[in-house]
Amino acid sequence: MTVAVAYHCADGVMIAADGMVTAFVGDMPDSHHTGKKVHVLENNVIFANAGDTRFGGRFRLIVETTPMELRQNEHPIQHTYRIRDGVRDDLAGTDVGFPIALEATIAFEHNGPHHSCQFYQ
Repeated sequence: MTVAVAYHCADGVMIAADGMVTAFVGDMPDSHHTGKKVHVLENNVIFANAGDTRFGGRFRLIVETTPMELRQNEHPIQHTYRIRDGVRDDLAGTDVGFPIALEATIAFEHNGPHHSCQFYQ
């Protein structure tokens, strides 16, 4: 079981997670090993995932390719909605049923303040 935490600090957001990764064969856990779950992406975005690493990789790709095109007066939650919709659209073209074994956390800056969001599928 992954433990991931996000802390809002005076000068940003800190995300931390444990290092145990579980590989799956189908829906069954197959093996455990250590791996990296927290990643610093472009534009000062921090991404962490838990659950099935296959879905975590897809989710990370969607986070990386979803542009931060927030207008000055747009609420930052709109960015997380676009990511959520991108994940749903991506998985809709597969035979993957919901819910899936995936949790992800992102942190990003918008107009100065830092924000974080936890996704559960």
